[in-house]
Amino acid sequence: METDKRILLANRPLDTTATATIQVVLWDRERSKICLVLDKGGVKERNGGSYEKPRGWGNIAGKVRVGETPYEAAIRETEEESNHMRRTFRVKQIPVDVRTSYGNRAAHDKPHHKIVFVGEVVDPGEPLESMDVRDPSSGILKRAWVPFSELPGMLEAEDPMFTFRGEHIYTSHLSYIYTTRGEEL
Repeated sequence: METDKRILLANRPLDTTATATIQVVLWDRERSKICLVLDKGGVKERNGGSYEKPRGWGNIAGKVRVGETPYEAAIRETEEESNHMRRTFRVKQIPVDVRTSYGNRAAHDKPHHKIVFVGEVVDPGEPLESMDVRDPSSGILKRAWVPFSELPGMLEAEDPMFTFRGEHIYTSHLSYIYTTRGEEL
């Protein structure tokens, strides 16, 4: 029986032969809410190049550090961006999606892995609140616990840029929200 490559990638520490980012779709199923964060955007670096990321809403996301597993990065970023401590949420150890790209091969040969996990709040403690994020180094401006019913529908949206609360929402993040709605942890 062949081992699922997603499991190997999620649980292997990142070395200098690749780069990786993670994304966590964090659900509060009891209240039918999803955690979205407003990223300030700006110039981002990846695979030896840079690109302009627009300001917008999306899932919890971040870079995997060298020596860290993508699963560990998912836990760390969830703690940082959702303001929940580890005991109050769980993240599924098997990613729901893994994509690998090579960017501009002439400029940089390292593969870049994008690994998507699904998470669930298991003990919210205090009510989940939307709030401004006060740490300017985080790249996150706001955090919102959004009722699933308020999200723009993938097929209903007239604006191809998809907007939410007056800001751009990343369509790839929105598609992962819809595909993980019934995901079991």
